[in-house]
Amino acid sequence: MNKTPPHVFARHPQLPAVEVRTAQNSSACYWTHTHEEYSMGIIDAGQAMYSYGPHTSLIGAGATVLIAPGLAHACNPEPRQAWSYRMMYLQSAWVLSSLGLETAVDANTDAPPFKQALLTTPAIHRRLDRVCKGIALVGNPLALEEELLSVIGSQIQRTRPTADRAQPITPALQRAKDLLLARLEEVVTLDELAQTSGMSAFALLRKFKAAYGQTPHAFQLDQRINLSKRLLKQGMGLAEVAFRLGFADQAHFQRHFKQRHAISPKQYLKSG
Repeated sequence: MNKTPPHVFARHPQLPAVEVRTAQNSSACYWTHTHEEYSMGIIDAGQAMYSYGPHTSLIGAGATVLIAPGLAHACNPEPRQAWSYRMMYLQSAWVLSSLGLETAVDANTDAPPFKQALLTTPAIHRRLDRVCKGIALVGNPLALEEELLSVIGSQIQRTRPTADRAQPITPALQRAKDLLLARLEEVVTLDELAQTSGMSAFALLRKFKAAYGQTPHAFQLDQRINLSKRLLKQGMGLAEVAFRLGFADQAHFQRHFKQRHAISPKQYLKSG
């Protein structure tokens, strides 16, 4: 008998900006990571600790999580426990364009956040449940798009509040982040980042993590993995992606991919 894989991706041919991940009885744990997309998830069973920005909450069945692009987060069940959930990943440019907002220059910094990162509203859960099922069953694209944009439009915030980060993003921190992104596939030293930002190495580490939720090295690795998903979808081979993004080898790339997505790059491409 074929066993249903714990993680399955679904994509609608007429809604290319939307991807749905279904996890059934999963005990996989995730490193703190970010997404380039807007993400909305509904919890179907079990419990997990949801860490987002400086906050941590215990979430369970009926909860809805809303994650803006660039928000460092992780959702992990208790040891030897499992949970089930569905996540929707919505391309940022599509969301902003569909809502009549200007496309952000830097989605990790400028994309409007959600009003709340955690909801326990049954009506929202039911509506997103319908969308997830509709994507998987290749339902009517107009109806699905209307439902999806109605939900996200009601939950997105037009301006970024100052209280959602422990450390404001200063020009010095922005310069350090820009250097990491400009040299994504290269080794960047802490001394280079400190010189670019005009701060001491210690101050940079502390303030960078407070602002972005990750250390500079973790941030750079995370952005490499986000880019790898796009390259894989474009047809680039695993070995070529690993080499292009500066990983030591294919195994090194696959290990970091799985730490953030609970499946291997090959499984990600095959699923859905």
